[in-house]
Amino acid sequence: MRRISPPGWTFAGQRSRDRQGAVGLVPPRCQPLPDGRGSAGVLGPAVAAKLALLVLCLLVGAISARAADLARLFAWQAEIVPLEAGGDGTLLRLVLPPEVIAKSRADLSDVRVFDSAGREVAFVVDSGLRSGEVREARETVEAEVLDVRREQHTPEHQPALFREQYDVALPPPPPGARWELLFDSPRAEFVRAVALADVAADGVARPRAEATIYRLRESEVARTAVVVPEVDGPRLRVTLEGADGAFLEPRLRLRATTLFDRGERAVLPLEILSRRRENGTTIVEVARPDGVVPDVIRLESSTPTYYRAVTVEDVRQGETGQVLARATVFRVRLGKEVAQSEVRLAPARGDRLRLEIADGDSPALEDLLVTAEVRQPVLYFDLPDTGVLRFGGGRVERARYDLEQLSPSQSVARGEVARLAAALLDRGRSRPAALRALRPNPEFDETPLLAFAMQPGAVVDAGDYSHRRPLHVGASPDGLVRLRLEPEDLARARADLADLRVTDGEGRQRPYLLHRAAALASVELAVGAVASKGGVSTYPLALPQAPLRVESIELAVEQPFFSRPYRVVGVERGGAEREVAAGKLARLGAAAGTTTIAVHAAALERLELRVDDGDEAPLAIRAARALVQVPDLYLIAPRGDYFLLLGDPQASAPRYDLADARDAVLSVASVPARAGALEENPARGWRHRWLGGAGDAALQQAAVWIVLALAVAVLGVVTLRLVRRG
Repeated sequence: MRRISPPGWTFAGQRSRDRQGAVGLVPPRCQPLPDGRGSAGVLGPAVAAKLALLVLCLLVGAISARAADLARLFAWQAEIVPLEAGGDGTLLRLVLPPEVIAKSRADLSDVRVFDSAGREVAFVVDSGLRSGEVREARETVEAEVLDVRREQHTPEHQPALFREQYDVALPPPPPGARWELLFDSPRAEFVRAVALADVAADGVARPRAEATIYRLRESEVARTAVVVPEVDGPRLRVTLEGADGAFLEPRLRLRATTLFDRGERAVLPLEILSRRRENGTTIVEVARPDGVVPDVIRLESSTPTYYRAVTVEDVRQGETGQVLARATVFRVRLGKEVAQSEVRLAPARGDRLRLEIADGDSPALEDLLVTAEVRQPVLYFDLPDTGVLRFGGGRVERARYDLEQLSPSQSVARGEVARLAAALLDRGRSRPAALRALRPNPEFDETPLLAFAMQPGAVVDAGDYSHRRPLHVGASPDGLVRLRLEPEDLARARADLADLRVTDGEGRQRPYLLHRAAALASVELAVGAVASKGGVSTYPLALPQAPLRVESIELAVEQPFFSRPYRVVGVERGGAEREVAAGKLARLGAAAGTTTIAVHAAALERLELRVDDGDEAPLAIRAARALVQVPDLYLIAPRGDYFLLLGDPQASAPRYDLADARDAVLSVASVPARAGALEENPARGWRHRWLGGAGDAALQQAAVWIVLALAVAVLGVVTLRLVRRG
């Protein structure tokens, strides 16, 4: 870094997404020493040096082993090639391409630079600016006052006029910057007219600009800086005039401000994972690779004219969605096309983005394409020749290099640090580098990231559970597997899901985490025969499995026009009834479609819709369906076959150590498990079915009636015999 020598700048007005740092280790070489001996019973200097060097070599060997182990923790690698010949310690500048960004973590914690000998190289990162941000460097110096003149003029019947004239030496500003003249005065209130002129070598002053500076105490507003125009000579004449009873006598300073561009940008297509339409809204989920943190997403469509409100949510494993942005996208052709396709986002953390596009009764946007604009981080490092960039895998913590203090992405930097950081932004002071031969790292250790947590738990009695679902867990890079429960699972399990267990072939538990409200699933409702009495029609709505936690009901009604009060009554387990929705069903001449009823979420056995028809005929409901909450189960387990057990009313909620590391576990990527069909548990014997506390209620009730019948029969036979004997 010997060639970095910019002017004295201070950074302001920045925010950074990530900072990097660490210390590269460069071990000394171990050379054998010639043999040497000391005096009898005492180690000589040569022997002592030999032993010391042996210890040093062992330490260096440990360091080299650490470097070798470090290289195995990255999934990808690419060769670093300088694009210009260098020397004199000029830093290399490497712009990370989109392929590297997508395969690395967002904070670049799993990115490292190695030299040709395999040694780690420290680097500093410029993470760029978010869209709409500005980065500036400021240099402030005391103005050199060459001459001062003050005079007071008192016109007839007017207040005294105070005039001050300052000749200031004007040095050339930093490249790409302009000087501002700052007026610093202790006075709480003032107003001054300012005239700027440049003074030629012959002493002739030529006017260049006029302005006003002021500080108003009552309104607490002030303007104490004037932009200096381009002047021909090195001397600036500043004239102040005011009539507020005194000279201003300000302290004069010069400030240069340099604005930098936003840095490197890239546009990446985002994979659309799913797309569906509900109640006039198109819901699209797109994948967000870990390293891709979009500042802006763009929605492109072949639909020629549209105007749609868009909501973007961050979807993270184990959490409810967080709104990142609300905006409007449109395309209108009025002589020429007017369009807005960008949506600015807050930083995302999840592995998916959910887009809700409000269509109303308009058709959904056709040929939808979603792209993301991301910043391309730039690495600066000292590498004399080629090297290797290793990245991806998420197996290491963020390095903390000493060069981190020089990051141009810092929000505050002053003095020498600011000068060095600003120099990094001057491309003329560094050599560009590029990546070649991007490929998987052949030394990568593919052991799952969560392998340390793949310990089986306590054995459970599988016979206590009424149902099971076979699971197959395949290979997963991080060891986290995701299983979405089905409505039929929820109907067999307890309402609080405390009886869920995942076991291996030996009946040992495997720890899991549960996200209860992960998604909504649609189930068809069987519409029973309508019963009308007193102007009220009752429609039984049967759930395919019960109980289920219902969020909403969608009805397909044949009539094009209706407006009627309604109530929805739900029956909970045990037979208790409760009102879960009320309001007015209405369709005012619209085309046939669905009518949605929001329901207070509850675990229900069955539903009844009660509509007040007045003097109208009952509504003809063709079909109905319900949206129910379904949870995700996150399992840490090696590849193999397992069982999901459920259906034990007396089970207590499991307690796993995993719960204390929930955020860390859910921060890694998961893969879906392959689930078989839900089936009755063959391990459940007659003891559990007929007598056990975990037995089926219907079977237990049948057993009670059979025992009572047998008892009555036995008592009848005994009574008959006693009568005959009598």
